[in-house]
Amino acid sequence: MAEYTIDAGRMTWTGKTKKEARENRDEHLERIFAQGKTMPELVSIAGHVRAVVFLDVYTGDWSYALVKKYRNLQQLFLKQTVQATYNFHQALFACKRHLAQQYFDELVNHPLSKANPAQARIEAATESLKVIDSDDAAGKREHEQWCLWQNGYAALRAMGYTDEEARERLQ
Repeated sequence: MAEYTIDAGRMTWTGKTKKEARENRDEHLERIFAQGKTMPELVSIAGHVRAVVFLDVYTGDWSYALVKKYRNLQQLFLKQTVQATYNFHQALFACKRHLAQQYFDELVNHPLSKANPAQARIEAATESLKVIDSDDAAGKREHEQWCLWQNGYAALRAMGYTDEEARERLQ
């Protein structure tokens, strides 16, 4: 049986009939535009663009990408894209959760943190929590738990526990 394809560059829609192919195209485009928001959103930490949340017009899903270098929206260099099947808010929450963990690591590993690592870890937990969206209560709880685990692990390792022993004690 013949299959019909509508080809629009990188986007294609197929169906057993021309009508079905058109319906598939229209349904896909309606899903994209029903979200109401189609422009990408830049996510910054401490004044630096760190990620972009964007609508993948080919799938109709929101994703986010970590930014390697940013000059403007036309000169955006990405280092990692996280493919998703999110709506905008879910993608934004996932992006900020990811960035919060990275920011925690950056603060803990900053050269100035070496003077008082325990205090640096407490401050890193507090500062990185601010990255998570204020409407994302579950994300804030998860990040607090993640920071507690990271800080507990670091303390046990500093006391001489092996990796395996530290992980076992934190279970």
